[in-house]
Amino acid sequence: MSLGLNDETPIAVPAPRHKSAGLAFGLSFLIPGAGQFYCGKRVRGGATLLFWLAAVVLAFNQVPAIWRAQAMFVMPVLWIFSFLDA
Repeated sequence: MSLGLNDETPIAVPAPRHKSAGLAFGLSFLIPGAGQFYCGKRVRGGATLLFWLAAVVLAFNQVPAIWRAQAMFVMPVLWIFSFLDA
């Protein structure tokens, strides 16, 4: 009689689901950080989206001109980083 403790049969582990690179690219192209969320990189996607939204708010509010200029620089940089990273 065996208790099954020494069986060499592996436990069935489901294969990881394949993520579409094209869909990740497209999502990040539309919304910075969305492709990272899709790929499972939640922290990186959240940080990218948060900083991009902060730059949008700074770019289109009544803030000093230097802040607005920096925000206008950061927005496309984060957008490009987002879809290339996804």
